[in-house]
Amino acid sequence: MKFPNEKTLAKMRKKLEKSPGTLMLSENPTAAEQLRWDICQLFVKYTNSHDLKNIELAQALDVHESEVSKILHHRIESFSTDKLLALLGKLYPRHKILLKSA
Repeated sequence: MKFPNEKTLAKMRKKLEKSPGTLMLSENPTAAEQLRWDICQLFVKYTNSHDLKNIELAQALDVHESEVSKILHHRIESFSTDKLLALLGKLYPRHKILLKSA
């Protein structure tokens, strides 16, 4: 396989500019931000381990696919902790959340 030509790379760059990408935490996140980010990570791990598409996860959670996309891209400002925990409970109904201090 050879390296893509400049025209192909330009198309890829243009497409990626519109891609939401995954957000990282700020340098000093609050405890709530860290918790919501960690919960989003659980959704990513679940999706990967069950080889699900976004639409399949949306159906399992009974939400719109756009909400799943926000969760999987760590758009933590879009959700309350309660909302994320409620959705996580749909995937892991018997799961218990344990908090530990840093």
